[in-house]
Amino acid sequence: MKIDELAMFIDNHQKIVFDSGVLLAYIQEENENFTHIMDELVFSEKSEKVVIYNQLTITEIFYIHCRINGVKKATMLINDMRSMFEILQIDSLHTLAGELKCRYPIALSDCFSIASGIVKNIPVLFMKEKELTKKIQEEIERDYNANLAVLAL
Repeated sequence: MKIDELAMFIDNHQKIVFDSGVLLAYIQEENENFTHIMDELVFSEKSEKVVIYNQLTITEIFYIHCRINGVKKATMLINDMRSMFEILQIDSLHTLAGELKCRYPIALSDCFSIASGIVKNIPVLFMKEKELTKKIQEEIERDYNANLAVLAL
């Protein structure tokens, strides 16, 4: 998916799982158009969108943000995020995420994001990454009835 398709994608879904790469791209303001779309459609006070993530995703966001900005700022960020998002507990995801990791050479955190989307029956938004190839994406979508969207900035 290209950045100009993102707004339509978000508009078409009430609930979305954001992989950690999406949240980090937003937090770090990697792309002005992306940040603007997310501010308008997801993170504005008038938005009714529900962002779902799991404990592994928040751990990944914490440690990456911590490396850049320190423990105090990373802790503040995570505390702010907890009030904005719905958190899935890992124990509801570990078997499915483990199966995905067993079958595909993708990051464990990506497996947990995908498992979150499958369990909640909602789409998962990823930033384009090397490991999550089009072939793997299509296999997961077919075999697990998943909806994976990959955004290229």
